[in-house]
Amino acid sequence: MSLAKYAAQCKEWEKEYGVPSRAFRFDPSELTTSCVKCHKTKKKMNRHHICSDYLFALLRPDLYARRYLEFRKEDVAKLCKNCHMDVERFYDPIQAAMLQEYSIKICTPEWCEKWRSKFREAFERWLKKEKRKKRKKSRSR
Repeated sequence: MSLAKYAAQCKEWEKEYGVPSRAFRFDPSELTTSCVKCHKTKKKMNRHHICSDYLFALLRPDLYARRYLEFRKEDVAKLCKNCHMDVERFYDPIQAAMLQEYSIKICTPEWCEKWRSKFREAFERWLKKEKRKKRKKSRSR
């Protein structure tokens, strides 16, 4: 999804639910926040929704759009770009299984919470997982 489409979706939810999104708002206190995985502080940090709230906001905006826009501290983790891409890849199998099971009929609050908890559990596992170290290239002469 393009940034323009994402911004348009957030604006639509802002109007519908009366909640200003924190998605594009700068918070100076976040400048010194380090990545929860690698503990590095980089110039550009990402806020990661632990339970993939954007996905659930798209599926059930009536239940999750407001929560997504609020960027609650308990729902979001600060990650550097590399770690953010890594956790999203870690989520891929869960998301694929969830979307395979998805249908309008079964997308109940209970079903959504079951899958949100799976994303949260996966995030906790990912945090504990040791980060792979890059191999140094050997110099042959």
